[in-house]
Amino acid sequence: MLNQEEYEGIARDVALASETQEGAAKQAAQRYYEQEADKGLAEAQLDVETIKDNLFHLLSQDKMTRGEEGEICFKSIPFKDRILTDWGVDKIMKNVNFYVNKNNLLSSYDEKQIDRLMFRFVTELNDMVLLHYKKLFREATFEECKNILLNRMENKKKLKIFALEVLGKKPNATQEKEIERELLDEMENRIEKEISKIKEEQLKEKIRDYGMLTSEIEAVVYATFNRAWRGEERASLRRHTNISEVFGKVQPIQKSGGPFSWLGR
Repeated sequence: MLNQEEYEGIARDVALASETQEGAAKQAAQRYYEQEADKGLAEAQLDVETIKDNLFHLLSQDKMTRGEEGEICFKSIPFKDRILTDWGVDKIMKNVNFYVNKNNLLSSYDEKQIDRLMFRFVTELNDMVLLHYKKLFREATFEECKNILLNRMENKKKLKIFALEVLGKKPNATQEKEIERELLDEMENRIEKEISKIKEEQLKEKIRDYGMLTSEIEAVVYATFNRAWRGEERASLRRHTNISEVFGKVQPIQKSGGPFSWLGR
C-alpha cells in the first residue's frame, strides 16, 4: 500500500505529464496556425487570378462600383458602348494567360530575356490586332448608324434654319418641310454610302481608344516579368519561409513556478 509521500509523488508526475501534454498541444496548434498563415501568404503572393480578373473587367469596360458592405463590384455597360467584342476580349485574355501565370512568377529572367519576351508579346498583340481588327472591335449596328445619320440631317436642318434667321427670314412650318425635303433629296442616292462611312468612322474611333488598353495590358505583363527578375519572387518566398521556420521552432517547456519552485514546498 502506498504511503502519503508516494501518493504525492505520483500526483506530481501526473500533473507534470498533463502540463507537458497541454503545452505540447498549444505549441502544435500554434505551429499549425503559423503554417496555415504562411501557406495563405504564399498563395496570396502568387495569386495572379485577381490580376487577370481585373484585366478582364478592364477590357470589357465594366463599371467599378461598391456594394452595400463596401466591397468592390463590377457592372456591365451596354454592349453598344463597348470597344471590344466578346470574341476580342476572350482572344486577348488567352494571350495574357500564356504570360501571366505562377510559372513565370517563379522563373528567373535577366534583363535581356525580359526584353525579348516583352518584344514577342507586344509583336503578337499588334499582329493580332492587324489581322483580326474587324472581329476584335465592335461594329456599329445599322440602327446605330441610322440614328447617327438622322441626327446629322437634323443638325443640317437646324443650321439652314439658323442661317435664314440671321438674314431676318425666319421660316414657317411649310418652309421647314421644304428644307427637310431638300436634305432628303440630297441624301437619296447616298444613304448606303453614308451608312458605310459612318461604320468606318465608328470603327476608327474604337481603334483609337484601343491604344490606351494596349498600354495597360503591356504594363500587367511587364510587371509579371519584373517580379521574376533574377528569381526575385522565388527568393522572396524562400526568405519568408526561412524566417517562419526560425520563429516556429519548438521552445522548451518549463514547469510553472520556475526551476527552484521546489524550495517552497
